[in-house]
Amino acid sequence: MKYLFDQEIEPIFVSSGYFDGQLLGVSGNGVPVDFESLPRLLRVMLTCDGTLSKAIESAFFEPITIDLLEQVDVESDGRAAKLIRRDINLIGMHSKTRYTFARSYLDLSVIPENLANELEETGKGVGWLLRKLNQEQFREVFTVGWSKDLPVEEHPKGIDLGVYRVYCIKCNGRRFMEITEHYPIDLYR
Repeated sequence: MKYLFDQEIEPIFVSSGYFDGQLLGVSGNGVPVDFESLPRLLRVMLTCDGTLSKAIESAFFEPITIDLLEQVDVESDGRAAKLIRRDINLIGMHSKTRYTFARSYLDLSVIPENLANELEETGKGVGWLLRKLNQEQFREVFTVGWSKDLPVEEHPKGIDLGVYRVYCIKCNGRRFMEITEHYPIDLYR
């Protein structure tokens, strides 16, 4: 598998989230995503370059908890670095609403050892841990598409009509994490 954090690729949201009615990008099967037609809050979530859980807490006015579904070591195709894959849901603590599902791949060799240890031991969200440890963090969004257009093994359970975004997080100037987040459209209307 080729990870975005190993590639020289430019993000799509460098200076603006405004697209003047243009198509944002294309999903896996070439079906365009009309960015302007998406619900306003969903457009904000897709272009957000900060910690997503804080934006969801503000928008829906409830604390968010991380539901760690799975965390496993991943074969690294000859890389010396340790990689892990995490599947999580962001859940409203009061409503029990699932606001997003995310699958991420992490290169633990890039982040400080204390962060890697805490990540593996606690199951907390990466954004929360980076803030707690006062680490530099920056997100680069690379693609947006319809969730249904992804390969079957990448489909989130329970999100029939949704959009996804793929982005990387940088720490200390290096990409170390690739995340695919899925948002149920009806929830964000």
